[in-house]
Amino acid sequence: MARVINLGKHRKNKAREERSRQAERNRQTHGRDKAEKRAAREARARLEQLVDGHRLDNDAPATPDLDLPDARAPEDAPEVAPEAEPADQ
Repeated sequence: MARVINLGKHRKNKAREERSRQAERNRQTHGRDKAEKRAAREARARLEQLVDGHRLDNDAPATPDLDLPDARAPEDAPEVAPEAEPADQ
């Protein structure tokens, strides 16, 4: 005969274990002293500088500029004629 399992108890134990794992992850992330946080921040800055220094296009920003207008015009926007280019003399 099969063993009887209390599903409510099983569910609660599983949730308790998950909370315990999450607490351990939080302790590792947030439970650092000031020197460790500063060292991690400086290491991350060095890594970003290294990656930015190896970009093929140095003029391109690492993140897109959100202030620029979208290249696509909305459908209800009026059409704007392109500016005429100056003629070469």
